[in-house]
Amino acid sequence: MIFEWTQANTDELVRLRDEGETFREIAERIGCSESAACNKYTRSSAPADTETGDSILLTRDDISRIASLDDLLAFFKVDQSAWAVRDFRVNKWENYSVENGVTPLYQVRANLVRNVQRDADAARVAYDQALKDMLAASPKHQKLPPPNADMDSPVLYEIAPMDPHIGMLAWGRECGEPYDLSIAVRDYVETVTKAISFASFYNVERMLLVVGNDTIHADTLQGGKIATTTAGTAQDLDTRLPKIYTAARRAIVTVADLAKQVAYLDIIVIPGNHDHLTSYHLAEVLYAWYRLDDRVNVIYSPAKRQGYQYGKNGFLFTHGEEFKRKREPLALIFADEFPELWAASEYREVHCGHFHGTKAQRYDPQEELSETRGVRMRVLSALTPADAWHTEQGYRHHRAVTTMAFHREGGLAGMHEFTPAKVPREEWRG
Repeated sequence: MIFEWTQANTDELVRLRDEGETFREIAERIGCSESAACNKYTRSSAPADTETGDSILLTRDDISRIASLDDLLAFFKVDQSAWAVRDFRVNKWENYSVENGVTPLYQVRANLVRNVQRDADAARVAYDQALKDMLAASPKHQKLPPPNADMDSPVLYEIAPMDPHIGMLAWGRECGEPYDLSIAVRDYVETVTKAISFASFYNVERMLLVVGNDTIHADTLQGGKIATTTAGTAQDLDTRLPKIYTAARRAIVTVADLAKQVAYLDIIVIPGNHDHLTSYHLAEVLYAWYRLDDRVNVIYSPAKRQGYQYGKNGFLFTHGEEFKRKREPLALIFADEFPELWAASEYREVHCGHFHGTKAQRYDPQEELSETRGVRMRVLSALTPADAWHTEQGYRHHRAVTTMAFHREGGLAGMHEFTPAKVPREEWRG
């Protein structure tokens, strides 16, 4: 007599094996060979899943019990918040026996990917498409008359909204001042707008808007859920990262469109430790946005530091972590990385953020050097308030957007700070 597997003897096989009986004992009880019992149990009871990195393969041969994708996901207890189905296949055939007649047989197979990988793929496609759309149809920019090139005492007017941390969440009762996406955007636009209006006191030849330096509070999502800095430090985030990115881009475009009404505008993008990758994406978008506008020039690169020249002034921009490193001073880094700019400038400054408080240093390799030949290094005030961690550590700072005017012939003409309006306590949430 030829032995045939049925639903009943398959269930009996699984039950006896799960109760601890050997395959020899089971074979004797159900009337098959020991090897047949072993092979059937392996196919019918042991889940066949293969996981590699960010993908997993699920497959299952069974008699009627698993006949669909939902059955397969339920059998393997798949966490569908962590895994997404990339593709699946269901095979069906029939087996005939005298005892049971026609029995349907199924094989269900599915390929899963981690949701974070799916989101990354979708974000990459969306980003590429957005950049393509902007290159195909850039915004229409109003033609403005050129600034007066023959003005007396022309200056560069630098606007430096350092460390705005758009998207950060701070509870007012815990941190002393509330902060969320709407407050961050309002503070950025209103404070930078005040700084732009103050340019009327100078004969502005060019404006320089510093972007980056932790414009956005987080750079990535760990496991698709936890917002982190570039290095992976978890952050308190107000909302979804793509929403924050869009809000930041709109805020920057709003103030840039105002600034270019005053003078030719350079936008320089400096990566921060919170948004190293995101700031580069932002720079790409700003470049595409203004590529047809002859009043706006976007300066960026993958490098951590950027050089900039106006007249006899030479500037090094960096976020500022170098102040903590035991290595050559930033002045020497300036000379080494930008030798042509160093040689062409007589007045040199290094501008940083990162520390959320002001700090000014003068680097003189020899004591007899005059002040006008020193290299000034400035750490400028942050626009963001303190978050929970900084509050717990006792770190406080004066919130401000800093502006500086520099003579074309070299040297500082003026320096100003503009503070954001505070949220009234009665308007705090919670």
